[in-house]
Amino acid sequence: MSLNNAVPLFNGQQLRFPILQSGFVSLTEEGLTKPDMSGPTIREDILLKEYRTKADKYFYSKAITELFHQWRSNPSLIREMDFREQVLIQAFKLFKTDKLTTWIRAQNEKPSLSNIHNVFLLETIKFASGIEKRSLENVQWISLIDYSDRAQAVRVDMDDYFREDSGHLYVPMKMDHFIQSWVSQINGFEDLLISLYVIFGDREQKVDVVINS
Repeated sequence: MSLNNAVPLFNGQQLRFPILQSGFVSLTEEGLTKPDMSGPTIREDILLKEYRTKADKYFYSKAITELFHQWRSNPSLIREMDFREQVLIQAFKLFKTDKLTTWIRAQNEKPSLSNIHNVFLLETIKFASGIEKRSLENVQWISLIDYSDRAQAVRVDMDDYFREDSGHLYVPMKMDHFIQSWVSQINGFEDLLISLYVIFGDREQKVDVVINS
């Protein structure tokens, strides 16, 4: 099975799927939020040149953002069954498909998927499937992954991990099996939560300003 034979999901500048603040895309807008852009506050010694005109188009999950910050404030929450249940609920809500390959295809066709997005995604899939350990601590990706108009499109080449002619699948294609494999890894629930935040969580918004002379 090849992942590179998908029908394009983007047509010119008309995006069929919403772009996330992380730079990935979601299959639908359901369960996502746009940032509140009202009432900007800026210092008097700067001139606002362009205030969040791009960031206000991008979506994030308020629910996974809140769960992530709750965990950061109290890491022991990840051991509680109720909290784990909420993480799993959000995982299935946010991926919005029963096949991992469907979500990957959407990322494949994004015009500005960067190499750093590609590295994170491949590393995440390998970790969740028990193929390889992470080379970088997962929380460090938060500061590395965001949207950029200047990124170059990079395909997520997962064909070797989904080969059907080998007699078995390296990576589970069904989303429920994939997430089950993910949370069965050492610190799997923690990794799932952090990854959901990296992909679907909010980002600190930036302003483009010039200094008054």
